[in-house]
Amino acid sequence: MRRATSLFALCAALAAAAPACADPAALRAGDRSVWARPAADAESLKFVGEDGTRTFPLFLTRAETRSRSRFHLAFTNAVSVMPEASTLTVTLDGARLAQARLAAASSPGVIDVEVPAGLLAPGLNLLKVDVVQRHRVDCSLGATYELWTKLDGAATGLTFDDPKVAGTARLDDLPTLPADARGAQRMRVVAPADADGARLDAAFRAAEAAAIRGGFAHPVVEAASAPGPFDGLEVVAGVRADLVRDFPDLALPEGDGAGVALTPTGPCGAARLVVVGSSARSLDREIASLAKPAPMAAAAAAAAPQSWPTAGGALDAGATVTLAALGVSSRETTGRMFHAGFDVQLPPDFYPADYDKLVVALDAAYAPGLGRKAQVLVRVDGRDATSLSMANPSGALFKRRELPIPLGAFEPGFNRVEIEAQAPAASDAACDVRATLKAARRFALFGTTTVALPATARIAHLPDLGATAVAMFPYQRRGGVSLVLARRDPATIGAAATFLAREATTMGRIVSASTAPAQAPTPAGDAIFFGALGELPPQVAARLGVDAAAARAAWAKARSDAAEKRAEAVAAPTDAAPADIADRWARKVDHGALGFDPLGAAWRWEDRYVGLRGADFALSRRPSPAFAPGPGQSLVLAQGQAPAGGGATWTLVTGPSAPALARDLAALTSPSLWSRVHGAIVAFDPAKRRVTEAPGTAGYFVGDPLSSVGNLRRIAAGWLSSNLDAYAFLMLVGAMALGFATSAVVRRYGVKP
Repeated sequence: MRRATSLFALCAALAAAAPACADPAALRAGDRSVWARPAADAESLKFVGEDGTRTFPLFLTRAETRSRSRFHLAFTNAVSVMPEASTLTVTLDGARLAQARLAAASSPGVIDVEVPAGLLAPGLNLLKVDVVQRHRVDCSLGATYELWTKLDGAATGLTFDDPKVAGTARLDDLPTLPADARGAQRMRVVAPADADGARLDAAFRAAEAAAIRGGFAHPVVEAASAPGPFDGLEVVAGVRADLVRDFPDLALPEGDGAGVALTPTGPCGAARLVVVGSSARSLDREIASLAKPAPMAAAAAAAAPQSWPTAGGALDAGATVTLAALGVSSRETTGRMFHAGFDVQLPPDFYPADYDKLVVALDAAYAPGLGRKAQVLVRVDGRDATSLSMANPSGALFKRRELPIPLGAFEPGFNRVEIEAQAPAASDAACDVRATLKAARRFALFGTTTVALPATARIAHLPDLGATAVAMFPYQRRGGVSLVLARRDPATIGAAATFLAREATTMGRIVSASTAPAQAPTPAGDAIFFGALGELPPQVAARLGVDAAAARAAWAKARSDAAEKRAEAVAAPTDAAPADIADRWARKVDHGALGFDPLGAAWRWEDRYVGLRGADFALSRRPSPAFAPGPGQSLVLAQGQAPAGGGATWTLVTGPSAPALARDLAALTSPSLWSRVHGAIVAFDPAKRRVTEAPGTAGYFVGDPLSSVGNLRRIAAGWLSSNLDAYAFLMLVGAMALGFATSAVVRRYGVKP
C-alpha cells in the first residue's frame, strides 16, 4: 500500500503541477501525468451502493493508438467496504484491462497497467468501470448506503510514451481534446476589448460550433482580448480584415477569402481554431459548416447514449425503447440492494400532469427465499413513483410486468429514472462473512425491459428552466433571444459563452442569439441576463421573483464568514480528522425502527399512494414569496414572463460577482448537474454541488393547444388533474344539471297516478 500511496501522490502532483502531459524526461524516468482523461464529472466518478457500472467514451487519434500506452486509475473507498468481497474492474472496448480489491480506505489505491498493443482504436474507445462493494459488518438494507468508491478524475486515464503524439491537427479530431481534472473541455474565445455585439456573437457562435463538432460533454469557456498561450482550445472568429487589423501576428487560413484552420499550439492537444470570413455573411456560413458532429462524436452518441449530452434518453410520443438502448444492459447481483438508472429526455413543450402514464414493462427475476419486504422501486428524480412486490418465497420471473408511472411525475427536459431492487433475505440477520463471500444471485434486471411513452399534451407551461436547459425553449421557437451582459469583461463574457456552448451541445445546433448593445434599454421581450446581481437592472430580479436586496446581503455575509474561517484556520491548530466522518456517524445510527408515529405513517402513506397536495387546488395556492439564496448558494437562475407578455420570457443567470458567476456556472453545466435544472428558480451550492429548485412567479402557457383535437383533450385533462377544485366544481355542476334534466323528464314523461 505504501507503493500505491506513492504512485497516487506522484500522479496527483504531476496532474496538479502541469495540465500538459509529461515531458520526455519524465516519461523516460517512468513518471507520468494523466492527460488523456475521460470526460467525467465528480458525480459520475462516484459509485454508491453494492453494485455500480459506468461507461465513459475515450477519443484517440491514430498517432496515439500507435504509441505505447499505460492506463492509470486512482481511487478511494469507504472504510465500511469489505476488501475480500469488493472489487473494481476496468474493461476497455470489451477486454478486461485490470481488476483491484477495494482496500483504499486509509490511503488511495492505484491501478497502473500497460495497455495491450492493438487494443486501442482510432476514434471512439469505451472505458467501462464496474464496482462491487459489500459491507464489513452490517447486512441491513440501510447499511448499503454507507458503501462508496470515488475515482480521482485528475489521475485516471491514459498516458503515452511518445510525447509527439499529442496534438489536435484535424477538425474531425476535435473530440480528442483532453478533458481537465474536472472532466471539462476547456475553451477560450478571443474578442477585442472594444468588440461590438456582432463580434461577440461571432465568437459565441464559433465556440458553440466547435463544441458541437467535438461533441464536448462539458464545455467550459473563458474569454480573452487577444490570442495567447492556452492549454485548451482557443477559438478566434471574425472577418479577415478585422482579424488582420486587430491581431496582426495571428496566422490565418491561406488565401484571401473564407476558411477554417486548426493549428496545434502546445502539448497534450492544445490548439487554436481560427474561423475567417470575407464578410459577415461569409463568416456565418463558415461557422454553420463547422457545427456538425465529427464522425467519432456521432459514434459515441450511438454507443454510449447515457454518457452523451445530446443522446440521453430522448423519447418521442408513442415511442417504446429498451433499457439496453438507454445504456442499461442486463445485470444481476448477489447483493441486497440493486440500482440501475437512466435519463429520460422529454420535449420542452411536454405538459406534465396526470392525464396518462409512462409504462415500464419489466423483464427481471428474483431468487427464492427473499424476505417479505423485498420489492422493486421505481423513482423519478428521487421521488418514489411505483413499486412491485417480490414476496413469492419460490422466486419469480417477471416478463413484461407493467409498472405504470403517472406523467405528472416527469418534467420537460431531463428526468432521472432509477430502478431499485431491495432483496433482503432471512440469512442477512446472521451477517456471516463466509455467506457474503459465497452469496448466490438474488436479482437480475434484463436489458429487454422497455419504457413506453404515450401520446402527450404538447403545450409548454412556463417558467421552466428545464425546458430551456434541454432545448433553449422558448427562445429557439420564437426565432432567437437577446443576450444582456451586465459588463463586457472577460468573466461575464466567459459565463455567457459557457452557457451557450452547453446549450448548443445539448441541442446539437447553434443557439440563435444576439448580444444587446452596451447602453441599450432593458428589452421588453425575450432576453437572457448575465452578470453580477448588483450590476443588472433592478427590475429584472424583482420581476422574476428574486429578492435582490436579500441576495446581496446573503452573499456579503458569506464573504465575511469565509474570511473569518480563513483567519481561524490560520490561528487554530489543526486536529487530526477521522478517516471518514460520514462512516463514523453511520455506524452510530440505528438502522432499525425509529418508533411508531401514526400521523407520520399516515402522511407517508398518503404521499406515496394518493399524492394530493395543496398545489393541486387552485383556491389554496398563494403567491410565492420573493426568493433569497441560502447559505452557500452562490449562483441563481430564474425565469419568468417578460413585460411584453405573449409568451415572451426573461431568464436571469447571476451571482455575487462576475468571476464567481463564471466559476459556478462552469460547475453547474457539468452533465450530472445540468440535468437537475428544473422549475422557475434554481440555486446552486458549488461546495456541496447541490441544485435546489424554488417556486417563482405565476405560470403561463406557450404553444398552440388547438394543434389537434387529441392534444386539446389531453391538455384539458391535464389542467383538470392539476386543478382538482375546478374538476370537482365541474363534476358538481354536471351532476346538478343531470339531476335537473332527469327531474324535468320524469315530471313530463313519467308515470302519473
